[in-house]
Amino acid sequence: MTLPERFTIDKDGVVEENLDYLVRFALFRVGEKSLAEDIVHDAVVRFLDRCPRGLEAARMRAYLFRIVYNLCMTAQVADRRRSLREVSLDSVERAVADDDDDSLDEEEARRLNRMLDGLPEKEKEVVRMRAMDGLSFVEISEILSLPQSTLKSRYKSGLDRLRTLYCNYKPL
Repeated sequence: MTLPERFTIDKDGVVEENLDYLVRFALFRVGEKSLAEDIVHDAVVRFLDRCPRGLEAARMRAYLFRIVYNLCMTAQVADRRRSLREVSLDSVERAVADDDDDSLDEEEARRLNRMLDGLPEKEKEVVRMRAMDGLSFVEISEILSLPQSTLKSRYKSGLDRLRTLYCNYKPL
């Protein structure tokens, strides 16, 4: 049984629309561009195979991001021993202010991840999704299956911790 043409176009459209965002999303989590691209490829294949029929476009997007998120978490667990360089607050500000996806490289993602290592895992993921990936709290809520109020609380707490950890830091 084949899917209606409209549904196929919607799924393909969601993939095409979000492909660059997905690679960036994965890159911030795994730190290597080639691994991020592999994860996104696997996620797209799974999405096209398993996306439920009749799902609206906004939910398809959240479903696709959730698949990428889960694959990234699996990759992180498998490779926890990865060593990362020290990071400066200036590099985070430059990366967040720079919307050009092509300028973000593996080293920058590694350094940003290193900075976020000071946060608890729950806060870290919400800060990444909101500040670096540009997702709304509604989208994050759908991806993580958590209430928006919880996410907003974790985001604020994470930002407060980052300020405490890095803004009050004075080099020797």
